[in-house]
Amino acid sequence: MEPITIIGLTLAALAGAKSLKARNIEKTALKYLGTPYVWGGCSPSGFDCSGFVQTVYRENNINLPRTTLELLKQNKSIARKKGDLVLFDMPSGSRHVGIYLGNNQMIHASSTRGVVVEEISNYWQPFIIEYKSVF
Repeated sequence: MEPITIIGLTLAALAGAKSLKARNIEKTALKYLGTPYVWGGCSPSGFDCSGFVQTVYRENNINLPRTTLELLKQNKSIARKKGDLVLFDMPSGSRHVGIYLGNNQMIHASSTRGVVVEEISNYWQPFIIEYKSVF
């Protein structure tokens, strides 16, 4: 039986490319650990949540909208996998976004601690709207 191909690539090659892309996104995101939170920030001197996500993906040649609300309207909802966006609807009425790292962890720009890796714990779980695939 011949492997299934899409535009000359096997499904295994496509899966490998996505896995590599996810690792590159994770590596890019982790270099910003400790960067302070700045409302409206979208640079290494300070990020808000969507500015952080937009910068990480842009450095990996993926253009995303600037705001969390715009991210909600774009891309497809999926079962979570490494490198996907995780979107939240917070009790304050605001939206929040992070990057899923696998093993129930995300990296995001926390308004109190800056860019951190955090478990998607009992605190975050009730506020998840959805996971979004970007690539």
